[in-house]
Amino acid sequence: MPKVKVNDIEMYYEKHGEGFPLISIAGTGGTVEMFPEEAKKECSKHFKLILFDNRGAGRTDKPDMKYSMRMMADDTVGLMDALGIEKAHIMGTSMGGMIAQELAINYPEKVEKLILNCTSCGDPLGGRSQEALDLIDALNTAADTENWKEVRECSLKLSYTQKYIEENKDYLLQVWMSIKYPTPQIARKRQPKAVRSFDACDRLPKITSPTLVQTGDKDLWVPTENSRILDDRIPNAQLKIYKDVGHLFFVEKQSQFLDVVLKFLQ
Repeated sequence: MPKVKVNDIEMYYEKHGEGFPLISIAGTGGTVEMFPEEAKKECSKHFKLILFDNRGAGRTDKPDMKYSMRMMADDTVGLMDALGIEKAHIMGTSMGGMIAQELAINYPEKVEKLILNCTSCGDPLGGRSQEALDLIDALNTAADTENWKEVRECSLKLSYTQKYIEENKDYLLQVWMSIKYPTPQIARKRQPKAVRSFDACDRLPKITSPTLVQTGDKDLWVPTENSRILDDRIPNAQLKIYKDVGHLFFVEKQSQFLDVVLKFLQ
């Protein structure tokens, strides 16, 4: 399994395909294992797709220390340097989108084009419904008590529309149960704390790369208004809102998502 020394950690990564680099940055608790297989195959036909586990997740080291979005952006750049990548397309999802913003602001020379999926420029996120707040509270309680069945149920409800869950329950359960390297308790505390301390809203005009902002119109985790703010404040940004899908819109409408992304990166 490929690992490389990056800053103070050993980072796990994977390379798929050839061509100009496309680096995908995962969200809170996300790992290489969770990247959709169809998206991996399609992206690797056109790009050298780089996937990796953030500090605290998967097969990357998990130091019990304070994390920040800037720290994880520095990790991403450290990985690029270790792999000899001078410049790449950067795609960040949820927390990964926050890391991507820090990367684009502080290392503009590293970013060709930027894709920000279901993310925001700061936390707390405005516009969360009471349903979302209740689910997040239940998720945090379940994680603290290591009630993993409840964690799974809350995570599914926060990530997908109810219609998609009902139609794909067996598949989603299979995906969840197949994860070999789940996020440990350390990261369940450290990564969310880093999210809550993140604020790039006033710095967004510093982003110079062409940017695609994407979201689902039924996102409970990160309400759509957050993507509108990103679109308004980032120069050369364009906004795509997917209809009738939740936080992980790129799973619910994977084919449409891939068409939009590949067209933007042409």
